[in-house]
Amino acid sequence: MSRKVIDYKIISSSNPRFVEKEVKKLLSEGWELLGGASIGEINRGGTMDGFCQSMVKYEA
Repeated sequence: MSRKVIDYKIISSSNPRFVEKEVKKLLSEGWELLGGASIGEINRGGTMDGFCQSMVKYEA
């Protein structure tokens, strides 16, 4: 049986500690991870790393 997703968020930042803090906060609020963390390069006049994590909330 599949669960119904009622909300979806993508946490992203060039700061991995910020992403980690936000993910921990959302986990404590009932959100769940959707897939693994993603790391990539973002070019905005210079190159920097970008960190992303998808989060979902399911219907109770």
